[in-house]
Amino acid sequence: MAAEEWKQQPRNFPAQLQCLRFLDKTITKQFTDMIGTLLVSYPRSGNTLMRTLLEKATGIVTGSDTRPDRSLSLELAERHNLVGEGVTHPSMVAFVKTHWPERTGNQVYKGKRAILLVRNPYDAIDSYWNLNVTKSHTKTVTDSVYERFHDKFERLARNEICIWLQFQDYWLRKANIPVLLIRFEDLIRNPAEQLARAIMFASGANEIPLFWKERIDYVVNGCQSIEGMGSYKPRSSTGSGFGKSLLKGRYTKDTIDYMHNAAQQISCTDYLSCLGYSVKEHNFPSEDLLDRFRQKSFDNLPSERDDYLMVNQGVPIRPDTCEFGRQMTPWRHSITDNDANPLPTI
Repeated sequence: MAAEEWKQQPRNFPAQLQCLRFLDKTITKQFTDMIGTLLVSYPRSGNTLMRTLLEKATGIVTGSDTRPDRSLSLELAERHNLVGEGVTHPSMVAFVKTHWPERTGNQVYKGKRAILLVRNPYDAIDSYWNLNVTKSHTKTVTDSVYERFHDKFERLARNEICIWLQFQDYWLRKANIPVLLIRFEDLIRNPAEQLARAIMFASGANEIPLFWKERIDYVVNGCQSIEGMGSYKPRSSTGSGFGKSLLKGRYTKDTIDYMHNAAQQISCTDYLSCLGYSVKEHNFPSEDLLDRFRQKSFDNLPSERDDYLMVNQGVPIRPDTCEFGRQMTPWRHSITDNDANPLPTI
């Protein structure tokens, strides 16, 4: 059915209603050239939105190296139609989501190139907190929960900025495969441009072919808002929504200072400054200043590159014993009677 739908010209039904295919022998070269493309990100940085846009544009299911029976994976598959959870094999999917090396995924596999999705750490970390305390991709806890667990949230924020910085540094300086950086903020403001960049990069094209221009137009212009493009509404997409966690005062001044000091100390590159996310230097979340960094490029490609990278092989950035990794689940269980009495949300 999906193959027959794909042949129809013109397509007179919305992109979100089009059936998706897994890769098979009938798929043409314009798709198979993309095999081995990783969608990498620190959690809560726009990976799901990019997956959904790519699925609508290509008509091909995207994969993920998460364990498919986890509750959050089931939510993505069953409620948000991301049916490629747990699928990494290149005979089935071309794009694969991973958080490696922030954590180790369910399988070891090869990646030929990576699209790095980066979101300002203030909102990403705040969203990561909500993901863990609500066991949901879409719910946000009330202010009373932030007040009740103020110390826990502050410690999480200070831990996670270090993880966020090391994650960007791994992909922008240490991974010996081609990497394309796409900021979440640019994806929200100009999805057509960023989707075109992703497709050109994945297919190795120097310019976007007419075929893909038409597909991108079909996806982006067929939706009235960015919320309509993704499988669910991003937590920070009201207005621009950038820096909403800062505007709501989620972080103390001391914690913001800690984040900026960490950015200057953890690696040789200050990623808050380079990406336009510095509160002190750029008055983030000023969108005018964000624009100045849209053309910023990172030369992370050494003269001798590897043909591929083994994903989930080696030591992750986040230790298994980290209080703010998967240990957040038993902590949440302890304060919610094993999720029988969930924390209040808005």
